[in-house]
Amino acid sequence: MVKMIVFLLFIGLLAAIAPLISGECTVSSTTYSTNDGLVVAKVAHIIQFTAQCPNRPKGLPLYADLNGQTLTVIRSDESSTGQSSYQISWTVDLLKSSSGSHSIAIYDEEGFASVRKAQRAGDSSQVKPLFTLDVSHSSPYKGPIVQTELVATLAAIGLWWAAYRAKGKLME
Repeated sequence: MVKMIVFLLFIGLLAAIAPLISGECTVSSTTYSTNDGLVVAKVAHIIQFTAQCPNRPKGLPLYADLNGQTLTVIRSDESSTGQSSYQISWTVDLLKSSSGSHSIAIYDEEGFASVRKAQRAGDSSQVKPLFTLDVSHSSPYKGPIVQTELVATLAAIGLWWAAYRAKGKLME
């Protein structure tokens, strides 16, 4: 009985400290992407997230990498909770925007320096990010296949033609 209690306490202790040993971060995020492409030239993407990384200081500066493009990560410290929230934003031309999932690698200072060094050497795939954020994006609505102006113009031409023919038949 005592061996069983000791064993269960050992398993419970291991489960409690496993995240601290592995160093994995707990991340929660919300995303926003432009949905209406009728009035914009670029599609905006915004990710707001909080990260709690054991064995790392709070409020650490972070760096983002999206397909080799460096993105600015802005940190906002909330005095009421003592927790740091982060935000990443970028824009893409409307014509180049595609739907799908984007994976954004997040690095701390040491990891980002390693990424830059590896990129100069020609291979950045060996550097493991602190964590990754996955963003799903559906392509923005770009309007109907046939524009309303074209339909109105064709209707006006058709109406004029019908009136002109009717007037011609009355004159005969």
